[in-house]
Amino acid sequence: MKVEVALLLLAASAAAVSAYRVWSGDECRRYCGYHTSYVCSTGEVTYDNECMLKCDRAYKQCDGRCPCYRPPRPIYYEPRPVEPQEPVYVYNEPLPQNDCRCSPDKDYVCTYDGETYDNECEANCDGKVKMCDGQCPCT
Repeated sequence: MKVEVALLLLAASAAAVSAYRVWSGDECRRYCGYHTSYVCSTGEVTYDNECMLKCDRAYKQCDGRCPCYRPPRPIYYEPRPVEPQEPVYVYNEPLPQNDCRCSPDKDYVCTYDGETYDNECEANCDGKVKMCDGQCPCT
């Protein structure tokens, strides 16, 4: 009985070894044949056919010889929406005033023509440009 079990285990292990057998180059060539239908592996090796690739336990990257051609991916540009911005006023230009209703605050400004105004709004209403804060002359 022990001999039979030992023989059974030996036969099972031999079958398992043959199922995971790694072939050498000549054995692969005999098994796979000589027809050429080139394939490229992930390791950038060109094989004659897919059977030879599998025999070498490699993974297929593409059909044909290495290197595999990959067309460049298209670049898509999405225009960003333009947010409305407040106008930027150029230096030495008076700020536009629609109705010239200025506050009565006394926040004196001196204009380029040497006049002192109660605030910048009043200077802008007269078409004057502020030179400095405070009363004239600017220091």
